[in-house]
Amino acid sequence: MSTWEYRVESIPIAERRLAKKQRADIAELHTRLSEFGGEGSETILYEATSMVGSVSTNLKRYVCVVLFKRQTA
Repeated sequence: MSTWEYRVESIPIAERRLAKKQRADIAELHTRLSEFGGEGSETILYEATSMVGSVSTNLKRYVCVVLFKRQTA
């Protein structure tokens, strides 16, 4: 019988008005996804959630929540 190891990662992505920061965040997301894939992990869920300020309801950033699984011995 197969057994699985699960890993949850949250990766912030700047909001779209901060284009340079957003490109850097997306590059970091790509790097981390590739790293986990190289370790044998498979992405099984991806969800982008908007984050708003605590005083105002202005959009501050997005957080990408990614769930991975990897088969264990």
